[in-house]
Amino acid sequence: MYKKEVSKYCLFYISIVIIICCGTKLFSQPKKYYVNDGSTTGDIYCTAVGNNSGADRGKSPGAPARTVQFIVDTYTLGAGDTIFIDTGVYNTTSLFGTTYEYSIAISSSDQGSSSAYLVFKGAGKDKTKFQSPTSTSVNIISVIGSDYVVFQDISVENRYGGYCVFLNGSTRTEFNVVKNCEIKYSGIRSNSDAVYLNGDVQNCIFENNYIEHIGDGTKAAINIYGTSATPPKNNIFRNNIIYSPGRCIRVFANSATSSYFPDNNKFEKNSIENNSSSDIISVQKAKNTEISKNTIIQGNCGDMISISDNVSGLKIVNNFLINNNDSPTNIPCAIYVSAAAPDIDIYFNSIYMKRGYGFYGSANNAYSSIRLKNNIISIGDGFCQSGDCYCIYKQTGKFASSDYNLFYTNVANDIVYDSGAYYTTIEDWQGYNHSNDNSDDANSIQEDPLFINPSANDLRIYYSSPASGSGVQLTGISDDILNNSRPNSPSIGAFEANSLLPVVLVDFGASCFTSHAPMPLVSWTTYSEINNDHFILEKSCDLKNFTVLAKIPGKGFSNQLNTYNFIDDTEACEKNYYKLSQVDFDGTVNTLKIIYVDCGSKISNVEFYLLTNPVAEKLEISSNTNLNGEILLQVLDYSGKQNKNFKITASNQNTITLDSNELSTGIYILKILYKNKSHNLKFFINRE
Repeated sequence: MYKKEVSKYCLFYISIVIIICCGTKLFSQPKKYYVNDGSTTGDIYCTAVGNNSGADRGKSPGAPARTVQFIVDTYTLGAGDTIFIDTGVYNTTSLFGTTYEYSIAISSSDQGSSSAYLVFKGAGKDKTKFQSPTSTSVNIISVIGSDYVVFQDISVENRYGGYCVFLNGSTRTEFNVVKNCEIKYSGIRSNSDAVYLNGDVQNCIFENNYIEHIGDGTKAAINIYGTSATPPKNNIFRNNIIYSPGRCIRVFANSATSSYFPDNNKFEKNSIENNSSSDIISVQKAKNTEISKNTIIQGNCGDMISISDNVSGLKIVNNFLINNNDSPTNIPCAIYVSAAAPDIDIYFNSIYMKRGYGFYGSANNAYSSIRLKNNIISIGDGFCQSGDCYCIYKQTGKFASSDYNLFYTNVANDIVYDSGAYYTTIEDWQGYNHSNDNSDDANSIQEDPLFINPSANDLRIYYSSPASGSGVQLTGISDDILNNSRPNSPSIGAFEANSLLPVVLVDFGASCFTSHAPMPLVSWTTYSEINNDHFILEKSCDLKNFTVLAKIPGKGFSNQLNTYNFIDDTEACEKNYYKLSQVDFDGTVNTLKIIYVDCGSKISNVEFYLLTNPVAEKLEISSNTNLNGEILLQVLDYSGKQNKNFKITASNQNTITLDSNELSTGIYILKILYKNKSHNLKFFINRE
């Protein structure tokens, strides 16, 4: 009897030890769940249509659930679990009671861990699409109190009102990730943001998404909003494309109490654009916001970065800020300050505006904590009118520091307006006391920065730019907008000129040139060449072993467009890969790019190519087959603006000739519409 009891208790304790030591493996293995709309067309995860009934529904590809919310409500989701959401449009409003197709709402009962995230994974943002109703306000993705959750590869569109993605920190919500998604607010009610972070939301990341808000300027594509003593903190938006006709980003608190202010939120390496009178980025009542390495494009008259009251620790560093509009409806600003004494570092930015103000301060004595160093501010480009183009426009007061900047206008206009006085040169302004540390732009420059192509939003600079190597090192900034290292004497502006390859490659491509047989026509165009001895063109059939096709002399030193062509008449591969390298005079080899072309499959389709490029007077287009019928042609500049339209009727011909005399030197796109198919060709006008 005693031995039996001992054995029983031993087994019990052994079981407890096993559970404690191995419980995670035995009882917490990651699980997979499956969701399908109502069709298996194009599915990659499921083999049957979705349904929300039956035992173990959603646990296998052959028995998927119909809605994501069914999975959330039915099962306890944890670390390492993945919900696979298959191809389809999830927008049904009357499915299985209140479990709608279009929404995903999770709370603290469902979350991952620091070692394994809970993942909601679509089949791709072009395949898995969630759409709200067009008559009811809803939040499509809503997270309250859940941590370590990933949403990826899905499309989310709100078509009425409510948020597309709502992270609510009424209970701390942190370490969540939204990536590779399309997030669109197209609602007819302009009362919500596309992405909304409210309350105690911390350490969340949005990356590689397309985020769009179609609405008025009171709401935004992204809104980080402090409403309590635990506001959003340490969140990162990185590598996103952000677009709105109104405001793109807002960082704000609803109280003047500093404990409510959003803190240490970062926006880096994003492409951010609008084309209205609204601010692109608005910062108000916020601490330690960082705006770095972004390309910020304004298409009309709104300010690119607007700063108002109670802002501290704001960093605006290594950004391209661009406005290519030559006739905005009002005067735009790149950086606009409207409140007293914000604390701002404005370092290493490149600003280009056809009309407007680079830095505009509307309040008196508002600049004592603003530092401007190593910035390029280039205004005008021949489109200025009296009083609407200044690199700096400010009221009474002094900057904390202002030095090592490059200021430029290429028209007869004033460079700086300061405290009621106008300065037409930096030298004049240097003699005026405008900085507290007495730097007074003693090392600043007034020259053309030599941007590579500002009309195409390319604010990189040439080696020969006066901004090259003319800046000063600043603590904590070691690289540029492209992550290239800054040397001991860094360049002024966002781009480090010393990191530029000796050849600026505008285009490298291959088309299926056909005379009697399909043969690839490989071509490339450079925008500048420095110390360029020759190019090496190589070919591979497997992307592993390359054979040299040609060595083609370079131009040595050139600051104009140069185009090179080579017809590959060697034996065709199933797949043709081409590698282009450039060789300096000292023998240094720089690999520029690898491309791919398959002429075997293309020859059966109509293909267009240019007989000459660059173009001088005539644009000559040929095709691989005789053309018959109506052909529409549009010439667009590199920003997408239409320049010329042509409509011709072809009769058994394979060449088209267009007059290009009215086009100025630059880069263009020729759009060809033939038999309901569109073809695009890039060409260059070079009259030098």
